[in-house]
Amino acid sequence: MKVTHHITTNMRGFQNWMRRHPRKHTDGFFSFNGKELKHEQIKRIVDYAVEKGYRTDDDIPGEEVEKLLSE
Repeated sequence: MKVTHHITTNMRGFQNWMRRHPRKHTDGFFSFNGKELKHEQIKRIVDYAVEKGYRTDDDIPGEEVEKLLSE
């Protein structure tokens, strides 16, 4: 049985962690609308969120995430 947990993530802190650990990949750790995200998708979302000034993943409107994932 797969269990889902929701953890609020600080975007700037997560971006810094990804930069300090470039060999660590986040494939399968995050999902959106029931679909697991790949590392590059997560990186794109985090970079976008920091650029827009969003503090956490909860601050990003779902429509913006959908648009980023469709690009």
